[in-house]
Amino acid sequence: MGNTLTIFDLDNTLIQGDSSTVWSQFMVREGLATQKGYLAREARLMADYDRGEMNIADYVALIQAPLAGIPKSDVDALVARCVREAILPRVYPQAWELIRRLRAEESRC
Repeated sequence: MGNTLTIFDLDNTLIQGDSSTVWSQFMVREGLATQKGYLAREARLMADYDRGEMNIADYVALIQAPLAGIPKSDVDALVARCVREAILPRVYPQAWELIRRLRAEESRC
């Protein structure tokens, strides 16, 4: 099976929850997103997404605003920390098992 590529959805498939929401919570916790009601606005936009009504430009603007003026290398470090501290602990045990099995079968995940 060496040429097999396996692609997964991340949110609520490999991890418990939504990675964008986790990132928003991380930015608030780290003091990057300081706008009053930031998480409530993010939650409303995610509810719009669930209904198929999200204005993606509004969501991107919300997510990018706290990062304005921060060097890319610093953003990269923040993302790596968020993944390590907040995303990886949410990976379902069954997801790890499946990924290990697929890698043993030489599938690229």
